Amino acid sequence: MATQKKTAEVDYSMQEKILALYDLQKIDSQIDSINKVKGELPLEVQDLDDELAGLKARVENINAEIEELNALSKQRKREVDQAKILIGNYKEQQNNVRNNREFDAITKEIEYQELEIELAEKRLKEYADRSMTCTERFGTRRMEVRIMKTASHWTKTIGLRCLMKVSNTASTPKVPAIRIKVWKVF
Repeated sequence: MATQKKTAEVDYSMQEKILALYDLQKIDSQIDSINKVKGELPLEVQDLDDELAGLKARVENINAEIEELNALSKQRKREVDQAKILIGNYKEQQNNVRNNREFDAITKEIEYQELEIELAEKRLKEYADRSMTCTERFGTRRMEVRIMKTASHWTKTIGLRCLMKVSNTASTPKVPAIRIKVWKVF
């Protein structure tokens, strides 16, 4: 009749069908044991990779801040040099003064330039302190990045070794084509 399905061209004995089901159950058990060993490993690796990316971004930000501080330091040093040159010029002008008003104005300019030098030197010290702090943070972050890379590598390696160990210890039965056809019958 049309409602009955043809099972297989060859009729397998009940023992062959049971053996095929047993082999498939062993394979399914091995897959379950591999998944059990694997567990949360992919999520842990992903978390480590995300944290590593965050640390790399922080390191880049710290590098940018250090470069900015170096540029500001160079600028302040140039300002100090220019102020010293101006002070030298003003002292020469003081020797050629004709009245007290000019002398007082030049003296105030010299004092102003000296204050500018003090301010620039103060900022240079602040930049140096911030640069040292950034350098220390940079060293710490670089160490954290190295640790995270190592941890991520070892987590992946250990996970792969565990999976290989499980798959090697449990001998995978080879399912012949006949048994696959039996599976389709059930």
